[in-house]
Amino acid sequence: MSVLPRSVEPCPRSEALTAAEDDDCAWVEVCHLESIEPGRGVRALVGGYAVALFRVDDGADATVGRVWAIGDIDPCTGVSVLSRGLLGSRSVTGGIELYVASPLRKHRFALHDGSCLDEPSSGAGAWAVRVRDGRVRVSREPVVAPSCRQRRPTQGT
Repeated sequence: MSVLPRSVEPCPRSEALTAAEDDDCAWVEVCHLESIEPGRGVRALVGGYAVALFRVDDGADATVGRVWAIGDIDPCTGVSVLSRGLLGSRSVTGGIELYVASPLRKHRFALHDGSCLDEPSSGAGAWAVRVRDGRVRVSREPVVAPSCRQRRPTQGT
C-alpha cells in the first residue's frame, strides 16, 4: 500500500532560481535529518513562521526519511502545538493519507498540505521540504498558506 501524496513538492518558484539564490533566498536549512526522530515532530522557525517538521520512514527502507512541514500553530486554538501531536493515517482512494492530531482538541491535519480533516475551513499551511546530504531544508515561504494569521517577528529579531 502506498502513501499518497508522498510529500509536498518543492516550491515551483525555486526551480527558476540560480544555485546561489536557491541557497540564500528560497530555502532555510533547519537541521540534520537524524535530529528528527521517525514518527515524531520538531518545531523550527522558518521565515518568521513556526513550522512543525515530521519524519516518516517508509517501512521498506528505514534509511530513507520522508519529511513533511506544516504550520505548528493549531488554527483551531491559535496555540503552537502541532509539532507535539500524534501521527496517524487514514485510508483514502489509492493509498493512505498521513496526518498529525493536535494534542489539544485532537483535530487532524494532513501532512501533505496542512488542511484540517475535521474542519475544512481551517488549515495549518504547508512548506516544501528538501533533504540533501542529510540536511533538512524548508522553503522560506509556505506553499499552502495557513488559514490563521501567524505572528511574524519584526525585522532583526
